[in-house]
Amino acid sequence: MEGDGQGWVRTLVLQTIDAATKVPVVLVCTVLGTAVVLGRALLRPLAGLLSLGADTPAPHHEEGRVRDRALSAKQAARAAGLLGPRSR
Repeated sequence: MEGDGQGWVRTLVLQTIDAATKVPVVLVCTVLGTAVVLGRALLRPLAGLLSLGADTPAPHHEEGRVRDRALSAKQAARAAGLLGPRSR
């Protein structure tokens, strides 16, 4: 069969069948990846809206606590000699 010049036809048919079986897998992976990305993009805002109506309060910044920690860190650095004396 190879000797009569028909080998290229068989090779072409086998390559076409091989490519045709791979296309659905690539297509399914692409569609699935796109669906995951779009789903996550849509769920983030919805999750934010749903958490606003919940009974738990929204987290807030504790500026007093932060100020106290910053002051303590500054005093510790000054005591360790890392900062110069206070200038007024």
